[in-house]
Amino acid sequence: MARRPTLEALLKFLTADMQSAFLAAIQGVVDQVILNEVVEAVIAGDADRAFELLGFNPGALRPITAAIERMYERAGEWAAEGYPRLPGYPFFRFNVRDPRAENWMRDKSSELISRITEDVRTNIRNTLTDGITRGVNPRNTALNIVGRVDRKTGARVGGAIGLTPHQENWTRSFRMALEGNSPSYFDRALRDKRFDGIVQRAIDSGKPLDAATIEKLVVRYRSNALRLRGETIARTESIASQAAAELESARQVLATGAVQQKDIERVWDSAGDRRVRPDHRAMDGQTVGLDEPFKTPDGTLLMHPGDTSLGATAADVVACRCVARTKINWLGV
Repeated sequence: MARRPTLEALLKFLTADMQSAFLAAIQGVVDQVILNEVVEAVIAGDADRAFELLGFNPGALRPITAAIERMYERAGEWAAEGYPRLPGYPFFRFNVRDPRAENWMRDKSSELISRITEDVRTNIRNTLTDGITRGVNPRNTALNIVGRVDRKTGARVGGAIGLTPHQENWTRSFRMALEGNSPSYFDRALRDKRFDGIVQRAIDSGKPLDAATIEKLVVRYRSNALRLRGETIARTESIASQAAAELESARQVLATGAVQQKDIERVWDSAGDRRVRPDHRAMDGQTVGLDEPFKTPDGTLLMHPGDTSLGATAADVVACRCVARTKINWLGV
């Protein structure tokens, strides 16, 4: 029998799978774009038409929803693998097809896809408006939306699709720093540092960078931002999926009669470092029952890390690294 992985190893595996799925979904969308059609939408000033031309829909984003399902099922199986074989009871297996489990996966997928989709709509509108304001050629505006074809790979890179609106705002600020020969360029953590020497020489000489170089650096910046978005989504959703699946696994084993609800409790476990949110650090060790929510110092309720079903906002869950550890008293004493 294969050795059961640690929770840390499980989360690392789930995170990598989710990040790859996100990047593959975005790549699949932009690589299918017919650029001339998007250019026509830009000329018409029609952001809605530009969005439609992307084919950005749940079908195109199936890699993401499939990854959520894989994460949830694997995490539920992982929890079940830690349960002992109890005399008089059948071997327990996590049932991902339980209606409650299916509802969670459906709701989580819908929530994530809706958020990503709305970000795409916002970025298209903002990029189109920015292009008009700055007098950018419609083709270049379209390329800023969907990305430019990398001559080495043949894939589109460096577009606004997949970024958050905040990240796209960072990109516009980054471009302004380059165009203005501003030293603030060096404050941008997502820059491609291999170009630092070129930028420094331009600043020292007072000679502006040429348009092609600026475009290359902006493309690299957006590409790094997209990878960061994928990493953030992956970390957030892997924690949420693992915690939700472990909770569901405990509920399912309760339904078998092998344990009683009073014998199940869950403990909030923070990552224990300086990066932990102060509220989550204060919650470390907080213990609740099976169906009892955790409570932050400000009163926010979460059934588990990453949970938004009880009103927790992005500020409570994005990139959270806390876990909820389930403790079951199998002997009931």
